[in-house]
Amino acid sequence: MLLKVSTVALLVSSLFAAPPRSQLEKLPKSFPVGAQIADGSRVEWIAYTNVANPFGAYLAMNLDFNQALPTLLALNASKAPQPLRNRGESHITVIAPTEFNRVLKEFVTIEEINQIALDRDIQNADINPYCLARQSNIEKNAASPIVGQRSYVYNILVESKVLTSIRVAVRDLFVKKGGDPANFSPKDWYPHITLAFNEHGDWFNEDYVFKTSSTCVSRLRFVDNNQKVLAETAAVADSAEGIL
Repeated sequence: MLLKVSTVALLVSSLFAAPPRSQLEKLPKSFPVGAQIADGSRVEWIAYTNVANPFGAYLAMNLDFNQALPTLLALNASKAPQPLRNRGESHITVIAPTEFNRVLKEFVTIEEINQIALDRDIQNADINPYCLARQSNIEKNAASPIVGQRSYVYNILVESKVLTSIRVAVRDLFVKKGGDPANFSPKDWYPHITLAFNEHGDWFNEDYVFKTSSTCVSRLRFVDNNQKVLAETAAVADSAEGIL
């Protein structure tokens, strides 16, 4: 039986004052995650093709949100700055909305990108989750009720040769149709599964927040439906948080 939890209970939205990084309490050495978190065949692929919306056309691998629930529950029970919100779904963004809208769409359609992904069986791509990571930044939007405060985001960092190969194929088509290779770097990305975030919401590359292995804070314990530990990720050598 898959672990269930009320999404409403996890979508808390009251205001808060998150502590600065220097005052953060350490998280547990490892966090549980569903053993099938990387199995995209458990759910249907979703095409995002709303080109009229600057954030409506992108490419993602869809994942089973139930497999992320053990991690979300553990985060909510931890000393991570609260409240934590989530989107109620899990995915790995392969082509970001900003990459498509600002660069790729001049030469490549979202339908062509989707076909490349389907040809490479995106939902069965190899996914290697290797840590729980945390990033943050200061809210700079003067209209925000938390302006000047730090807001955190938590995610599972992953590696994938297949997803990277999709980006390479998109770059190749982009260049073939007249695009400048300097405008799109297929290997300049940080694949991850966003889990939860504070009041600001998610942070992105455009915010100068990069979800690299140096942001790993805890290992992952892969658990079955009965919470039995089946495996655990190794230490991350370049983690700036010291999980060696």
